[in-house]
Amino acid sequence: MYTYLRYFLCALLLFGPFTILSEQSLSKEQVLQELSKAYTQSKYVDKARLYSLEVRLAEITLDKVKGENVAHASFSTDHKLKDEITEAIYLYKKALNRVTDGEEKSKILFRIGYLYEVLSSYSQALNAYQQVLSSSKSRKRIVKARSLSRQMQKNLKQINNKQTSSLKKESLSPLESALSDTRYYLSRNDWEKVVHYFDKACQIYLQNQACSHNSCRNFPKSIQNLIYIAHSHKQDKNVIQLYQIYLSYFPLDSVMVLSAAEWAAKIKQYAQSLNFYQRHILFEQRFIRFYLKPEERGEKFIHLENLFHLYHSLAQLSGDPRLELQAYNFYLKHSVLRKSVFEVRYLKNKALFRMGEYGQTAPVFREIALSKYPDERLRSESAVFALKALLKLNQTVIAKKWAEEFSLSFPQKKSEFQKII
Repeated sequence: MYTYLRYFLCALLLFGPFTILSEQSLSKEQVLQELSKAYTQSKYVDKARLYSLEVRLAEITLDKVKGENVAHASFSTDHKLKDEITEAIYLYKKALNRVTDGEEKSKILFRIGYLYEVLSSYSQALNAYQQVLSSSKSRKRIVKARSLSRQMQKNLKQINNKQTSSLKKESLSPLESALSDTRYYLSRNDWEKVVHYFDKACQIYLQNQACSHNSCRNFPKSIQNLIYIAHSHKQDKNVIQLYQIYLSYFPLDSVMVLSAAEWAAKIKQYAQSLNFYQRHILFEQRFIRFYLKPEERGEKFIHLENLFHLYHSLAQLSGDPRLELQAYNFYLKHSVLRKSVFEVRYLKNKALFRMGEYGQTAPVFREIALSKYPDERLRSESAVFALKALLKLNQTVIAKKWAEEFSLSFPQKKSEFQKII
């Protein structure tokens, strides 16, 4: 009874309106949607809005903890809540680095200390409360911080610093244990052990997918939460490794494949991103063909065609003609609508030209230049590349004949063709 009353009084004293916050009206789902867009497009996002969204997410968790009067023992059955609180602490620490005013800092430190205390991480809570003593000039806050610091010191004397066993049931299932260990080491940035226990959790679930235990039913959500937390820690290569481990066990999870593709693109791991996108596109095509009626497929195939364009843009960003060639060949083989065949053939030929395949590219460029494709710019550029390829092969006589031929189709380019040869 005393513990609950103390938490209630702390909440009344410490948690007033947070002046930095600017997204009060957004629900948790809306905040997560906005953050997902921001994290995958962080190059363009408004930094102030990103900060405000992250703080809003932390405040939602804090309100949930206060509203439900969370007890320490509840984490033995609610690992998701523990994940949310751990993430809220991380976001508050980011906010702490942005604030210069001492009193605002002390407010944030009280929140961090309170959440650590709810997690039974008393040494971290003690550290947060002691920092209030150096950042605040409010006598009321200093007195309260001293009182809470003494209480944390008493708790640390009574129990072992490592609280892992007290946060679990006396008898955890192997899957729960592996997930719990993954969360534990993730919060401490021990990535070698994170990878070990993450892989172990995937193995256990793969062998027991038919089990009816809560840990089995909630496994997909648990994995998504773990990867989201890893995202927020900005451990780029480690996040990709977690995706690779998960997809090695569950290769047909198209949602996770797309998420992996987007994350790899964000950190400029273009080869990996393109491979993930290929898998996702093939998944989508199979779904359309096997599960949709013919009259329902048109809009979905248009969506796929747009996805192909994104895929090509990503290949071009890589600056690697081999990756570009891979992307264009994939389109020519798998596109259903084939709306961009001429353009893709042109781009593929440009990639081959950059790779020195002049004998292969010259006739294809000529074919495109003399075609009836409506894009005159693309056709005239193809004529120029065809002549340049012939000159690279020392085929001057043929180049002169082709230049005359191209001049009939593009009279305004005649002088340019003559200069090339």
